[in-house]
Amino acid sequence: MEMEIVRGYIIPYIKDDRIVYTDIINQKMREDILNYFLKDIINKVKEDYVKRVKHKISTANDLNYFLNLLTIFIKSSLYIDQIRGIVIAPISGLYEHYILEHKKDLKCTKSLYTEKGLREYVYMLVEKKEKLIKKPEIEIMDTIIKMPADTRIGLNTSSLIIHLLTTSGISSAIYISKRKKDISIKELTILRLLSMFHDIGKIVEWKAHEKRSALILREIFDSKIIEERSEAWEIIENVANILEGKVKENIYYEIFKEADKIASGVDRVKELVPIVLSKDKKDMLEKKIIAYLSRLGISTKGNLEDDYKQVFDDWNFWNEFLTIEERIELTKDFCKNVSRISSNGEIYETMISKREKLEEVFVVKFDFASIQHYIKSNDLRSLMGGSRIVDIIIYASIPDLLINLGIPYECVLIFGGGNLIALIPSNKINEIREELSKLDIPGVKINIGISPLYDSYIAINREIEKDIFNTKILSNIKPKHNITLDIYKKCEFCGKENAEESKYKESLCKKCQYKYEIGTNEYFKYRIISFFDWKIKNDYLPLMNEKTDILFFIAGHTIKEAAKILPIEEYKNLAIIRFDGNIIGQFMASAISITDIFERSIRIDKAVKDAINRFYNILREISEEDALRFVLGILYIGGDDGMLIVPSWLSIPLSLYLLNHYYYSLGGKSTLSLSIVGAKPKHPLIPLYDCAGHLLDRYAKDNGGRKLCYEICHSRSLDHIQNNFRGAIAFYNIDTGRLSPEYIDEILETLSKRDKVSMQYRHTYTLSDINEKHSIFRLLSLAFPRKLENIDLQEINLDKLNEDFIKKMIKLHKIESFIEAIKHRKNIINDIISINIEGESDFYLKVAYLTSKYSSELEAELGINAQTILKNLLEISESGFQSFNLADLLILIKILGGGESGI
Repeated sequence: MEMEIVRGYIIPYIKDDRIVYTDIINQKMREDILNYFLKDIINKVKEDYVKRVKHKISTANDLNYFLNLLTIFIKSSLYIDQIRGIVIAPISGLYEHYILEHKKDLKCTKSLYTEKGLREYVYMLVEKKEKLIKKPEIEIMDTIIKMPADTRIGLNTSSLIIHLLTTSGISSAIYISKRKKDISIKELTILRLLSMFHDIGKIVEWKAHEKRSALILREIFDSKIIEERSEAWEIIENVANILEGKVKENIYYEIFKEADKIASGVDRVKELVPIVLSKDKKDMLEKKIIAYLSRLGISTKGNLEDDYKQVFDDWNFWNEFLTIEERIELTKDFCKNVSRISSNGEIYETMISKREKLEEVFVVKFDFASIQHYIKSNDLRSLMGGSRIVDIIIYASIPDLLINLGIPYECVLIFGGGNLIALIPSNKINEIREELSKLDIPGVKINIGISPLYDSYIAINREIEKDIFNTKILSNIKPKHNITLDIYKKCEFCGKENAEESKYKESLCKKCQYKYEIGTNEYFKYRIISFFDWKIKNDYLPLMNEKTDILFFIAGHTIKEAAKILPIEEYKNLAIIRFDGNIIGQFMASAISITDIFERSIRIDKAVKDAINRFYNILREISEEDALRFVLGILYIGGDDGMLIVPSWLSIPLSLYLLNHYYYSLGGKSTLSLSIVGAKPKHPLIPLYDCAGHLLDRYAKDNGGRKLCYEICHSRSLDHIQNNFRGAIAFYNIDTGRLSPEYIDEILETLSKRDKVSMQYRHTYTLSDINEKHSIFRLLSLAFPRKLENIDLQEINLDKLNEDFIKKMIKLHKIESFIEAIKHRKNIINDIISINIEGESDFYLKVAYLTSKYSSELEAELGINAQTILKNLLEISESGFQSFNLADLLILIKILGGGESGI
């Protein structure tokens, strides 16, 4: 009977409202993991290969080609779509592109880092969506990733699958670097197979895993997929013999062992265990080690660090002498302490001092330069197209470039928001720079940061970030544009570049023309017909007309109004939402291993996209038309940041759900900041985009989001769910005129400092318990009717912030009496704000007016009284009165009203 394995999570999970740092993986789970890996991944790729390529694997080229397909499929399966089946993740098409366009020598016929190649890739994602190979459910992938590569305390935070892929990437890079141009595909394929499957037997049989690995390898590559007695057949046998210990003295084995050692060092942080454990756990571990060494007749060294080294390689101590309860207790303590994302100098110094490095391999970060500047546009299609290009470049184009240079796909380690990190053979760096210089996609520039391959991820990341910073500094001191006389017509979309000859009626620069083409190809028509599963209803056909202004439809106008078939009597409001992770750079940089950084990357991506998918499903259940508006308004969702345009009234329930779901998905260790800007759909997009970004950075983040995330989430060991901070939110609404960041600053400063009816200039609103003085619930509890047509929202708080609560919030907008109720609230709040005597209005006058005029009326009509308003809106500190946040409530009510008459 195989032992139960303890898996540790540096970033915990929240299960049943408990923060969980460990899992127990029993034999049944291990067998399930192996079955998932074989059946849902490898067998699916095998079947597809035979079906599509129409012959068995017979040569080294065939096998090498298959391994790229397999690794692409594994990694792409870890990333979900922005909206499942409608807005496809760019990485999802890479498998199809590879099988269609790459020849067996890995050379690509249609490179994705060219203008034409990227355009055709978008076409494939749109027109051939149904042909894309179906990925396993993300829950299956989560289970597969769960299996650790090591069972020792602290080292059991690693992932076996990630270790196997990393080992293959390192060994491949070493081989390519050593052999330079004299590369044998057969030798490279042997190395990849050996590295990718050397520990696969651990899933079900830890002690004799080498022989089990050989058995599994032969089961996978049987006569159904491999031509018997072919070159590929010989390669499989060769690798199986090495795994069984029959062959050890050859070039493959030596390179593999070196790569395995480096991969283990980068992924398993053995030196941290004696450092980060709490004192009582250090004492507990030391006593266990002393008892074990005494049993063996070995003297102790008298301190934990040295005694720990004596038992480090003794598997009997870790897997049998320590009880399962002790392994759980020690693992939990290790994970809690190392997850404190703060200035833990001892950890940092330990991880960067005296590091070994591999000269043949570099770790390279590819960073998309100036993403926000690139995306920004006054046109919806161009804005969406720009964001889509960013994702395709990172998730498909750069990996395609590397594959085209003969670098195996497992060398691509990690994707982030606008960047990826890869293992690169040292002799390929100049080729990569040369290929990137040929990149001909208008407006796109990729910066790279380079580090040697150390045996510490923290040391690697420090070198990369230093190099990226230097690259950006140097690029900023160079002229960005050729000096030209400002006599040419500017682009109507970005307002920056000179317009060129265009086939469109607008005068556009080359960059915006290209973004417009990409956005048009994938946007309205495709999303609409995908939404209806290619069975579009006749009533919705006007949305396909290019004359239709989709922004008006998104804001809540009818299809005929948006299509200009019927006149618009009164404009509804839309809202731009932008969000970003709080001090996410520190969150990622504090990762201590490859598994840790990899899991943080995929969990952040999943947290946001899963929230968007779940909210979409909630909305579609309530209103098909509003769900379509939601789909059409998704502009960018990648990693921890994103941008959406939604009906104004929908922005609040969406924001609450997104902030809360993200917090839960990241185990309480990361939070989002979010901004909302409400406006009429005819307002130019670029100012709204800029203002949403300004609100996000200046007000949501700088006014508390970053600080609170650091203090509450990053610097603490979490034992329970926090109710005092789960995210930050800033908001503003404009009724008339044109918005700008300077205008927002002026208004909020006036409202906060002079009039003292807003706190947003001083502090952001937070998703937190209503008893917290900055909680958004203080406003929401006053904005919503307590009970309306059997929808009871009396308990507006974190404990009630679930899917049922969100459904209630969404349904409210469909009720006419709700609009009347918040209209009445708006009138009362406006009246209190406006009160003045002989032109003078101060805090005392507003409080006196509220308590004298509205106390009984509020109680009777609104279910609240003056005391409740004062309790939720009045801010008093030890130094005295700070603000009476009436204006913030008024802005929130206007956003919730969605532009309805009188709100």
